[in-house]
Amino acid sequence: MTLYSVNAVQLGVDGEVRAFRGIETNGQTRAAIGTERIFTIPEMLGLMANGDLFDLAFIGESGGKVSGGLNLADGNGSVREERGGEKRNIADLPRF
Repeated sequence: MTLYSVNAVQLGVDGEVRAFRGIETNGQTRAAIGTERIFTIPEMLGLMANGDLFDLAFIGESGGKVSGGLNLADGNGSVREERGGEKRNIADLPRF
């Protein structure tokens, strides 16, 4: 199992999520491993099917990284938040 931290989202003109930008992280320390890259939704769904996890990453008020919850397959060919919260949802991620 691999944990990825996503920090930006790409939306289509219809508002649908097209891709995420993120990086592989250490599952315990959340330290970045490797370099940032783009994950398409089909690629994410395939990785999730193999047990990998995607966490939404936000910068908190203190300047540290905070989690917005895990991305989960929504059963309709896209993803949703497990437990976002105020200002910690996919819609709150920066765009690229």
